[in-house]
Amino acid sequence: HSIQPIKDEEIKKLINSMAESASQNAPLNLNEKFLNLTISVVCRAVFGVSFEDTVLSQHKLYKLIREAYMMLGSFSASDYIPYVGWIVDRFTGLKGRRDKSVRGLDEFYEQIFELHKVGKERGSEDFVDLLLRLEKEETV
Repeated sequence: HSIQPIKDEEIKKLINSMAESASQNAPLNLNEKFLNLTISVVCRAVFGVSFEDTVLSQHKLYKLIREAYMMLGSFSASDYIPYVGWIVDRFTGLKGRRDKSVRGLDEFYEQIFELHKVGKERGSEDFVDLLLRLEKEETV
């Protein structure tokens, strides 16, 4: 499968959005625009839906992804001191942030799986469809 048609469509949306902002002399946040483009392409290629169609609003998804990236780069004491590091992670708030992030991602994934189980147009299999098919065939 090629994701080129998805990329083309999302880039066209981006250009139209930027042209509209330019015609209104409105300022643009390019970081937000390009993050939106990346998330849209990835969500459509992997999940088969645009993230705007999910339970997570655009702002909430940005926040969730940004938080996940921040945690990936943060210091986790439990990585270095497995037996007692969790105590430090609890005091620094890292454990709470992780738990909140996991709940948000679970909510997103559950909705994606439900959307795919209900069904969608045939012939446009994405990664989630593949996983569900493998689960059904019990080959995983």
